[in-house]
Amino acid sequence: MAVVIGAIVIGTKDDGGKETSADAGPSASASDRPLSSPSDAGSSAAPSGSEDPGEGAPLGGGSEAPDGDPGASDSAAPDASESGAPGDKVPYVVLDPGQCFDHPAMDSSVTKVEKRSCHGPHDGEVIANETLSGDFSTEKAIQTKALALCATDAKKRLKSIPNDGRMYYYYALYPALGTYSVQGEDQVSCALTLSGGRDGKKLSKPLPG
Repeated sequence: MAVVIGAIVIGTKDDGGKETSADAGPSASASDRPLSSPSDAGSSAAPSGSEDPGEGAPLGGGSEAPDGDPGASDSAAPDASESGAPGDKVPYVVLDPGQCFDHPAMDSSVTKVEKRSCHGPHDGEVIANETLSGDFSTEKAIQTKALALCATDAKKRLKSIPNDGRMYYYYALYPALGTYSVQGEDQVSCALTLSGGRDGKKLSKPLPG
């Protein structure tokens, strides 16, 4: 049975519709322990008081495998202790289901989300788009919601993937808190990947099933 583990990627967009950026670095690295909450990033995941809503927020977060996935407790979960280096930026984007991409959180050779052919090497494939709703008071709260939405989609998608002996991770590309609450950006792109950190395994063809 394939096991899915979560991590998250965030970004922002400015008021004029132009892409602005979120801090980007490895959003997760392999850990010997499963995480008990959607984020260990804590304070590193929250924007400082000096940041304007459209300027972005650091990467961070990770989730244990969704309930019901065999082997979840024995799996390595991403650890969000690493934060993006200053100056590394990732624009907020929304990708359609079936689109494949590379992301700087998973590939050190790119500086923004790059669409890729699903028939060549790529970091992830989008499996669903979700819409955030409700009020959030912290970055961690919006992270938790984004991960929960993507965990449900990932669990459904994995049911159609044959047992191929590989571990799958799910990623949520979602807006930073200020971008959501002030600018109304509410879309989350949920993706499956083979990588729990930077420069890990890549997919080489469309997801099976």
